[in-house]
Amino acid sequence: MDNIPLISLQCVTKCFYSKTSKIEILKDASFNIYKGEKVAIVGSSGIGKSTLLNIVGALDNPDSGQIFYKKKNLLSYGDEEIAGFRNSKIGFVFQFHYLLQGFSALENVMIPGLIAHQNKKGVENSAMNMLERVGLSLRVSHRIEDLSGGEQQRVALARALVMKP
Repeated sequence: MDNIPLISLQCVTKCFYSKTSKIEILKDASFNIYKGEKVAIVGSSGIGKSTLLNIVGALDNPDSGQIFYKKKNLLSYGDEEIAGFRNSKIGFVFQFHYLLQGFSALENVMIPGLIAHQNKKGVENSAMNMLERVGLSLRVSHRIEDLSGGEQQRVALARALVMKP
């Protein structure tokens, strides 16, 4: 295992505010994740798991603290740089799949590679391979709305992993 953390959170705090109160969701959260390490975020509903993952995945910023990817502070990234980071280094599978209706399973999985301006044939091959790995090789041309809920989740998983984050 590498001695430099792949992801490092240092004293991360995140609060949400209502008209009458402040709710501290994360308070001084600090941890390191190293290459090859497997990490589980567990806890009861409403405890801040999704908030933490949104911060680690650069979808949201903390109120205070620092987030590093290979020793570079993600909070110093500009919009374009952070979008590139999310597209190439982080794979997301949300509770709701956010797949594009009217597009095929293959087209949905190809989107991250096309956004990254990769070679279309290479992107298609990678997407086909990933769909095969999630057991959907016979459903690549099916539109999202024609797939079952479980198949849609597997398409979302393939899309999250196709860039090898």
